[in-house]
Amino acid sequence: MVFFDRWKNIMFAYNIVLSVFSLGCFLAMMVVLQRKQVLTNDCDSLFNDSLFNWTVWLFYMSKYVEYAVSHASFLRCITSAFG
Repeated sequence: MVFFDRWKNIMFAYNIVLSVFSLGCFLAMMVVLQRKQVLTNDCDSLFNDSLFNWTVWLFYMSKYVEYAVSHASFLRCITSAFG
């Protein structure tokens, strides 16, 4: 049972890091939206913004990390907090 205690501690730290990361993505997108006019059809202005591009790319990559962690939990037959 030592493994499960260690796994829970790792998952707790992972969830804290992911929460802070998600907050950072939210704040970065808020900065982008404040700098740009949102209610226009000019998407090029967003796609030319480096902060927007980095935020979207990092958020996209974080989904692969979440998938890998979910898969590892499934392989170890660890149930989630909701199930």
